[in-house]
Amino acid sequence: MSTPNLSSVLQNTEYFSTHTPEQLASLIPHFQLTQLGEDETVFEERSVGDAWFLVIDGEVVVTKQSLGRPDHDLSHLGPGEGFGEMALIDGSARMAAVQTTRPSTLASLPRAAFTSLLNDNDPGATLLLRNMAAVLCQRLREMTYILQDVVDDPGPRIQVAPETIRDVIKAVLLQN
Repeated sequence: MSTPNLSSVLQNTEYFSTHTPEQLASLIPHFQLTQLGEDETVFEERSVGDAWFLVIDGEVVVTKQSLGRPDHDLSHLGPGEGFGEMALIDGSARMAAVQTTRPSTLASLPRAAFTSLLNDNDPGATLLLRNMAAVLCQRLREMTYILQDVVDDPGPRIQVAPETIRDVIKAVLLQN
């Protein structure tokens, strides 16, 4: 994919829609494009978080391992949708696995390049970070609504006195 085409694709995503052409131009050289076939692994859960990914074409499934149960599909992501923001920002291990569901093209931004751009006060990287924060806030809001439904459920009550949200979620999952 040529630079002008990648720029056009990026501009049409929520992550880059507010970037100027100059801001995009400063970021594009740091992206790596990868083409994957159907059912190929992008990364495994608990692997090193060394890049953020954007689906250019195709589809991926985000999957979380479950103890003693089949893995759980958290999300299917298509063109313009990104994943791996947390690892890009804090370098933590991956919270889930990602695999293609059909042939896909992914653009990745390595954490080292992103960190370097931020350290250099690159306006495009700063705006990308702000837009990623907005995406993460939206996901957190959605999770809060889900947790509220769990807490407000009139069904059988949890028989433990959970100290943390993790304990609440674990207790609910173990009851099902």
